[in-house]
Amino acid sequence: MAHNEKFIDWKEFEYSLESGMNQIQIAALFAIDRDTLRDRAVEKYGMPYSAISAQFETKGLRNLHKSQYMRALDGSDKMLIWLGKIRLGQVENATITHVAPNQNDIDQTHQMIALQHEINLLKEQNEQLKRENPYEK
Repeated sequence: MAHNEKFIDWKEFEYSLESGMNQIQIAALFAIDRDTLRDRAVEKYGMPYSAISAQFETKGLRNLHKSQYMRALDGSDKMLIWLGKIRLGQVENATITHVAPNQNDIDQTHQMIALQHEINLLKEQNEQLKRENPYEK
């Protein structure tokens, strides 16, 4: 390490990549330029930064998957349901209701039509009774 180089905690660097942080975020963590971070990481690990990043990000994802899986196996119903949806494509049965935004108005109109029909039937019955018994009031 040159005299003016800032210290990089490489374990923290690795953990940061594992947790999903990007190069800009990690550079800010160590208060250095992102190009400096890249150059020093390439020197330390002997491979391109993209390969370093992919290696540790993959490790982080693997650990996350394993932790979720272990929680599910330990009896976490929520984790079992979530993994079932994500990994197995399971879905909850959805009750689909096709209700118009103005359904209340439609229902009221339907009731009014039904009542008007009933009124008309009663009027017809009344007229029929008048014809059958013209002398009754």
